[in-house]
Amino acid sequence: MEPLLLLATTILGITLANQNLKTLHELKRFKEYVTILLVSSTFIVLTADIDPEIIKHLQWQSWLVLALVIFIFRPLAVYLSTIGTDISKQERALLAWIAPRGIVAASVAGLFGSELSKIGYADAELLLPMVFALIIMTVLLHGLTIGWLARKLNLASIHPDGIMIVGAADWSTRLAVELQKNDIPVMLIDTQWAQLESARMQNIPIHYGEVLSERTEEVLELAHFTKLVAVTPNEAYNTLICSLFAPELGKRNVYELRWSNVDKLSDESVNKPSEAIGGDRLFIDGVDDEYFKKTYAEGWTFKSTPLTEEYTLDDYLNSNPESTKLICLITKAGFVNFYPWDQNIEPEDIAILMSYVPPQTDTKKINSGER
Repeated sequence: MEPLLLLATTILGITLANQNLKTLHELKRFKEYVTILLVSSTFIVLTADIDPEIIKHLQWQSWLVLALVIFIFRPLAVYLSTIGTDISKQERALLAWIAPRGIVAASVAGLFGSELSKIGYADAELLLPMVFALIIMTVLLHGLTIGWLARKLNLASIHPDGIMIVGAADWSTRLAVELQKNDIPVMLIDTQWAQLESARMQNIPIHYGEVLSERTEEVLELAHFTKLVAVTPNEAYNTLICSLFAPELGKRNVYELRWSNVDKLSDESVNKPSEAIGGDRLFIDGVDDEYFKKTYAEGWTFKSTPLTEEYTLDDYLNSNPESTKLICLITKAGFVNFYPWDQNIEPEDIAILMSYVPPQTDTKKINSGER
């Protein structure tokens, strides 16, 4: 019965994938939640039948087989299956070491072990304990070494935060340049090629395309990006983008400009989007796309100011005019926090303050360490 269920599930998945359903994205998300619940339950059910004493009595031959699987068979399988591909040697080495062994192996071992025992194989009862011993060993070995190995192979990101900016206006391009100057990975995304010209000329990584399309979701490499900032002129579009990426990046890691028409209404609830959708609001009231376009044309720009023991946050706030707008801070650990930032951040943890300053401030030397 179990093999038939597996076959039926596989056929259902193939069928759904070829239906071109417009709601397939939400279906995938629902599937992930159900998978976590069912896999966790299945592990509990399977391990409930295992006697710990059986694992203790595994012979050296069993441990030899497990060692061969981890150190010989898995790397060999990866090598043979990746011949002729464009996967680098470093990526192939990481794949050879990190092997996903989980619910499928455990469930099949549980099924085959009982069936083999019924037809007379005396050692078949050791199959399931061996598989769980393999899972435990690989979880420990790979979990403790994947970070170290990825760094040795130059496959790990050295930056805690990376920023995707959707909307390539003049001012947002300058913001991307300033972030990149501070060693923050950044990517500018827009649907208009001409809007990305300035970013291309300044060596800012770009993505030309509709960020909401399924194709973009497939080709966009998110490994180095942990935050998204939606700053297009269309406020509803920004909210939609944040709603799409919030489940993947986290609700507190997607940001959008404040809605400019909210303050003009006597009843904010008329045109104000629900707090349950969209992302965190960037900056303070009144700082929207129109504000940035107007002030940037007047000569405003973004400035980065390092904080030191001699030049603290209080010194910065006292030496800058009230018109200066705080944009974000970068911690000593490399994390980016947009204004208004988390109140739990201690002033001594701040490495750089980024602000939006008027023209007269741009030429004024606030501090000898200002960039």
